[in-house]
Amino acid sequence: MKTIDPIGRREKNLERIAARHGLTFYLDGRFLVNLSGWDTTREATDEEITMWSIISLENPDSLQASPDEIKASWVDRKGPFTINAKDYHGLKGCGQNYFVPEDNKHNLVLGMIGHFEGKEIYVSKAIHMGFFYEGPRIPELHWRPNPANRYEIEPEISAEVELRVWTTLYPFKLTT
Repeated sequence: MKTIDPIGRREKNLERIAARHGLTFYLDGRFLVNLSGWDTTREATDEEITMWSIISLENPDSLQASPDEIKASWVDRKGPFTINAKDYHGLKGCGQNYFVPEDNKHNLVLGMIGHFEGKEIYVSKAIHMGFFYEGPRIPELHWRPNPANRYEIEPEISAEVELRVWTTLYPFKLTT
């Protein structure tokens, strides 16, 4: 299944890295981008590049959600949520006060992995790691092969569903 790539994924992940370290800027290559609300970008100094490389060891192309990011991102939202399976590890780290794993086999087969403060959570490999879709369950995002037909090919996600999810993908992010 094709992953739906959010707009500005790399930049949003660089912002997430900066927020994790309490920084008001991030480095994208050799350019320093200020996060204080002013749209300022300038060439970074060698010292700033060295500091960023020491502080930020995360890869912005594959940045999993942390428990703190999940809590900050979902506390005021209504849900339900669909996430990448790799972000499930961060979800488990939220603790029993926030996350309750699903134990009903029928719901698990549908892609539901549990509840976050009573809100349903689904997994789909169509959602990019570090991002979540907030909205009702979409069956196309949870395709499973038929055990009776081993030659069945995974269907493409329709353009309508892809656009619907693409426009409502949000990054997990710490509040500042």
